[in-house]
Amino acid sequence: MGEALRAPLAVTALIVAHENGITSLEMFSEQEWISAGGVVSLLRLSADRWVSGSDAGELLLWWGDQPVRTLRPAGPPGRGGPIWSLAVSPDGRRWASGDGLGFLQRCNADGQPLGKPILSDHGQVFALLLRQDGSLVSGGSDGSIRFWGAEGEPLARLRTRADASVWGLVQLANGEILSAGRYGTLQRWSQVGVVGKPL
Repeated sequence: MGEALRAPLAVTALIVAHENGITSLEMFSEQEWISAGGVVSLLRLSADRWVSGSDAGELLLWWGDQPVRTLRPAGPPGRGGPIWSLAVSPDGRRWASGDGLGFLQRCNADGQPLGKPILSDHGQVFALLLRQDGSLVSGGSDGSIRFWGAEGEPLARLRTRADASVWGLVQLANGEILSAGRYGTLQRWSQVGVVGKPL
């Protein structure tokens, strides 16, 4: 389990250390930040609650600077992959994780799983987007973007390019999805395909 430390630096800092180097950083306010050692993903759920995922497949739920729960990874027991991606719903009531084995898991704010894990076939899941209605959009090392329904059912699989991992996903105001790829390409998507030219 990770260790949480509050250090008297120039700004108030909360440091989370699983192991290894710092790979994730999140701003909390102008005078507070969180860094994560050995953590490959970090997500703020509310003002005092957040979740971290490690390169060893460990998920921790935190209240303030105290780890309160270790969560079971979505993959098979003993085969957890790195937790590369975390996403929270707009209302903060649900969050989701994606790992290095291609598994997706939706949870409520307390870390209780919502439905069974989803095997995405991405290879590694590098990007996640959790929408207000509970549906998911995922992207990964196979260069595809996948849309999932609120119950985890597959809706669509769209290809970018086979050698272009999808590293980031955001939803635009008009409902379209914007993806960021390995080679610096930004592309807009709908559930049925590409929208416009790459940026």
